[in-house]
Amino acid sequence: MGSFQGKVNKQARTWHRHLGFMAVLGGIVILSFILGPPVRDLPGSPARGQEAEAAGSSSIEGLENPQHLPVLLEFSLDICMPCRRMKPILEEVAKEYQSKLLVKILEIEDYPGLTRQFDIRVVPTQIFLDSEGKVLQRHQGFLDKASLVGVLNQMGIKK
Repeated sequence: MGSFQGKVNKQARTWHRHLGFMAVLGGIVILSFILGPPVRDLPGSPARGQEAEAAGSSSIEGLENPQHLPVLLEFSLDICMPCRRMKPILEEVAKEYQSKLLVKILEIEDYPGLTRQFDIRVVPTQIFLDSEGKVLQRHQGFLDKASLVGVLNQMGIKK
């Protein structure tokens, strides 16, 4: 009986190893479907990030900036809790810096082209552009008001 029990235990350990490997492999396959194929730069296309930096404020979809103000783009998603927490902060900053900064909150589902153009991988993401549309700074995640004002001060934007 002892040798039979030993064989059963050995087989069970082997199956557990196989199941663990299959679970990891299955997770990788599922993640690849969720994340999609890796983005590859085509020959002759601008390097990633250059396209976003070269985007002038006139070429940003849905953005009218006749005064050529610096721009703060907030890429968000309605179901994202940090995005919801950022919204009142951004609205307050937009009022306080009304004639000095254009603040635009963009739902990634409504702006897929801009989401790709600025290579948005995480929400919320804030993109800080100068008056020419050049990316000065980028931040991923929640940004409290004091930190946001600090970035604006670094950009030379005062109330």
